[in-house]
Amino acid sequence: MTSGTRELTATAYVVLGMIAQLGVTTPYAVKRELRRSIGQYWPIPHAQLYAISGQLQEQGLLEGVQETSGRRRKTYRVTEAGRAALSEWLSRPGTEPGEIRSVAWLKLAFCDLAEPAAITQLAAEQVELHKDRIACRHPVKDHASQLALELDRAALRFWTSLAQRTAL
Repeated sequence: MTSGTRELTATAYVVLGMIAQLGVTTPYAVKRELRRSIGQYWPIPHAQLYAISGQLQEQGLLEGVQETSGRRRKTYRVTEAGRAALSEWLSRPGTEPGEIRSVAWLKLAFCDLAEPAAITQLAAEQVELHKDRIACRHPVKDHASQLALELDRAALRFWTSLAQRTAL
């Protein structure tokens, strides 16, 4: 990082990277692309995309242009300093443990407190969810999308097995 900028959060790097991939874009377009790609394992609230984009602009990592009429959208592009920060971050080791947040997984952690029918229903719902996600992930365009597809396939196998075991 340059002396005028503070260390970025992983979420800020996600925003910076998505804007770098998309080119000149809006936070709304970033949200749409996140939903298609890595949003499953790194969700970012819509309002936070706008805040982080503004912070990255203040740090000189993004350049923003506000429309003067119409919807008055603000578009962003990555600056050379932003590309350098992103490149430096990407070159660091990624040794932090991964994390995936799921309400279904939380419910599963307490399944001993639930009625068996509730667990069977949860598993059936998750089977349908992961089938739908897998169907929407084609064609796979990048490594992150491939990882998301493989996670969905693994989850589908798990939830299918659980649904079959609890339905007995």
